[in-house]
Amino acid sequence: MSSLKDLVDLGKQFGYEGETLRKFVQEGQARERDQRVKEKDIEREKTELQIAFEREKMVFKEKQIDLEQQAEKEKSVFKEKIELEKQASREKIELEKLTEKERIGWERDAEKRKNKTGTGTGGKEVRRGETVKVRSY
Repeated sequence: MSSLKDLVDLGKQFGYEGETLRKFVQEGQARERDQRVKEKDIEREKTELQIAFEREKMVFKEKQIDLEQQAEKEKSVFKEKIELEKQASREKIELEKLTEKERIGWERDAEKRKNKTGTGTGGKEVRRGETVKVRSY
């Protein structure tokens, strides 16, 4: 930025005097004012853009945090689901084992009854398709 004295000296070097010199100095001051206004506008726009950028960065960060939390929650739910499925599978296998043991136990009981009575029906002959009532003692 030139001072008033610098503008006057510059105008005199160009050979301006009187009214022409005054006009040259006024135009120089107007150009400098316009330049300062433009620089302030540029600085203000830069500041506004920086603020907008920081806001967008914060929004992005919040969304990122939300997505990470959601992913952790889904991961936890998935792990819980897998654990429940494993537990259900173990319980199913255990139930199948118990059912097999019961079936084997019933077969042994039927075999014992058959061996005791010879027919497995308490000494009565049974035809195919008939239902036999068995008493337990």
